[in-house]
Amino acid sequence: MELYGDKPFRTLFSCSWSSLVLAIVAVVAFFFWLKPKPLAGFPHNPIRGILGDVPGIMRMLSDGNKTIYDYYAHLVSTHGPISQMFVGKRVILVLADQNEAEKLLTRSKSVDVPVYLTNIFRQLAPNSSIALLSNDVWKRNRRIFKPTSQQQYRMTTQVASIVEALVKLWDTKRIRVAENHFDADVDLRLATMVSQACLALGSPFHCLDAALAYVSSVSPTETSGMNVTSPETAPMYQAIQTILQHLSRGPTMPFSSITFPIYLRLSPTWSKSKNLLRSFIADRIVAARERSNSSTDDAECALDILVQQEQHEVNSGSSKVMRESEWFDEIMVYFFNGQTPPSAVLSWWAKYIATDLDIQRRLHAEVYGAFGESPVSLEALGDSDKMPLLQAVIAETLRCSTVTGLIVRQLLVDEVILGRPAPKGTELLITTGLFGLQQSAWGPDVHQWRPDRWLRPDGTFDRDAGPGGIPFGMGHRICAGQKIGMIILKVFIATLSRAFIFKPIPAEVDSWQADVAMTRRPKQCHISLGRWNEAS
Repeated sequence: MELYGDKPFRTLFSCSWSSLVLAIVAVVAFFFWLKPKPLAGFPHNPIRGILGDVPGIMRMLSDGNKTIYDYYAHLVSTHGPISQMFVGKRVILVLADQNEAEKLLTRSKSVDVPVYLTNIFRQLAPNSSIALLSNDVWKRNRRIFKPTSQQQYRMTTQVASIVEALVKLWDTKRIRVAENHFDADVDLRLATMVSQACLALGSPFHCLDAALAYVSSVSPTETSGMNVTSPETAPMYQAIQTILQHLSRGPTMPFSSITFPIYLRLSPTWSKSKNLLRSFIADRIVAARERSNSSTDDAECALDILVQQEQHEVNSGSSKVMRESEWFDEIMVYFFNGQTPPSAVLSWWAKYIATDLDIQRRLHAEVYGAFGESPVSLEALGDSDKMPLLQAVIAETLRCSTVTGLIVRQLLVDEVILGRPAPKGTELLITTGLFGLQQSAWGPDVHQWRPDRWLRPDGTFDRDAGPGGIPFGMGHRICAGQKIGMIILKVFIATLSRAFIFKPIPAEVDSWQADVAMTRRPKQCHISLGRWNEAS
């Protein structure tokens, strides 16, 4: 009997080779599983690895001069109005055809927000509409919140008083910097935050007054630099900026449903900022219930309207009363989410307006002719016949700035998009910002800020002059704060144009590069101001 032959070694060797072959096959199979699987019929860039388009995106963003919007524009220019891109295994259809987008977005049963986006916002406000798919609860909450945008007259008065405080702050800054320039971005963020606090909660912050006191206390020699901002901005402002920075990282994280909650849980600044915001909202709800009246006619803000509506539904025995947690989250998002887009649009406007003195003169004359030195009123601001240039300036700023230039949706059913079949579950990225930048619609100066393109030969405003980029979205999930956002833009731009001349600034602080997080905003927003009553 052979006790120590070579057969065991041959068997072991054979098993090792078999295991190795199986391991190689498994690795190759896993690699092919990870590799993106394109949808048939939709053009795309060559697939060179498991990361898909990620390396190309990183190369474009690496020099700091481009944003993710530029990559989408590159796809459209390369492949046409429909293409697909890959982020790892995720397959995303990029749609740049406005007619097709409108058809999809207006079919409420065809598309909805992707689950991963609702999961991101669930970390802030799990019971709010922004964290829900378009189900019955979402529809009920939207219905309940609809009246909050209907007290527009009172809202205009509140915002006008805040912009006047901003005028005082900027007037002091321009004098103390002695014809120099200063960073206006934080001021605009603070002012829109205060506006939204008044409109949503009836609780103004006093950070503009604090900033004015600080600037007034600094000697002119200390303001020779460009930035004249209080070293301590409002704690709520800092909390909101922290929350925005954290939320903006969610969509870019791999396996975000797992990694994003972990990332937030490990961040001490997230927890601190979220708790501060929630505590502030809770105090405001208590105060609103204490001052509640029986009629919405006396409502001071959106929160008052909701309190009164809640009381009415309770008294009538309605079964559609919102739970306390839903109430809380909805009003928190209402306050939080309505600040960033208007401040970003105003930052771009402050840059654009300084490039065209003729538009400034005409806009100043239009506003001054309508109001003189009196506060601006909603009746005139909303009348495009009385304020055609103001309407044109806002429309052109929204078109050029592409502050919110994307809509992300997911197909709920099999669809045909531009003649090609797309299966249920496909993610859609609709490049709405590019709709307003079509040379075929606006001509060779499409990238130039030119408000006159929105005016007819007789000077009246033409809202149908061309595509504007759908800045507030479309369909059943259109921006609920559109009316309030437009009020803020009209009051700010009218009041600031009446008060100041925006002068050109040095090239070294006039970068037109953008940052993209929740919105697209300029990296630099420096302004140099003069007064119309001082102009020669």
